[in-house]
Amino acid sequence: MADELKDIGVVINGDDPLTDSVVAGAALRLAHHYGATLTGFEQADTELDSPSWRDDDDDGPYAAVDFCRLSKPRESERYLRSSAMAELRREARDRGGGWHKGVRFRDLLTTIRCSDLVVAGSPLSEGRWLEHDSADIVVAAGRPVLLVPRKFAQRRPSQRKVGYRVLLAWNASAPSARAIHDSLPFMRVAEEVTLLFVNHDKDNQPAQHLLGLVAAHLNRHGVHVRQEVIPSNGASAAQTILDRLTALDINLLVMGAFSRSKLSETWFGGASEDLFHQVGIPIITAH
Repeated sequence: MADELKDIGVVINGDDPLTDSVVAGAALRLAHHYGATLTGFEQADTELDSPSWRDDDDDGPYAAVDFCRLSKPRESERYLRSSAMAELRREARDRGGGWHKGVRFRDLLTTIRCSDLVVAGSPLSEGRWLEHDSADIVVAAGRPVLLVPRKFAQRRPSQRKVGYRVLLAWNASAPSARAIHDSLPFMRVAEEVTLLFVNHDKDNQPAQHLLGLVAAHLNRHGVHVRQEVIPSNGASAAQTILDRLTALDINLLVMGAFSRSKLSETWFGGASEDLFHQVGIPIITAH
């Protein structure tokens, strides 16, 4: 992903107005900062012009989503009165890549593969009508995805901060490498970046060597990281990562998704599936 985003795809589930509003707010703030084109996709069989979206301070033009060091909201009276969903629909239809309703999954993929970034809601939606959830988009899109969990949307507006403290969950897999490179624009402006390796072996030296290589590479890109090798002590990688997210007060997780197949993780367990269920902060991920 280039430093300047030019095309952002936004997937609106339609089953949770608050989450959809926060997804829209996140996409709008990124698009306005980078001057990017927005393309919207509505998966639900509902009419977005008619439902009673939240119309209070939580659902302003950016739905109170605060990205580290990104430009502040516009000051025009019209814009400040507009909700995130209304502004997303307007910009996608009038000046963006269009608003696609009831789009088939394969057609959605064709379009979002031309995006620099995809913004989507909770990866494990409870919506009854969904043929595919956001985890399927992560697997099939071939593009980085910024996932906005329901738990994050349900926070107070003052707590919806993204990218101030970033955790890179590194496991030396190809998806992990893609996720780290795709998140460089966010890491360059973060206040603190931690590079984490969950070590299941007794010897820490190989893990420390791996982290040193990654840290040196990121340093050449202008990103300075804290390195942590954490022994699992019998715990799962997902649980260890969750513990560090809390301990370090992280507000953006960067991780590769489904180093094994999605089906394998669903049936037999895996870090991606576990974290998608439990993490309450935005995630930048890639497969």
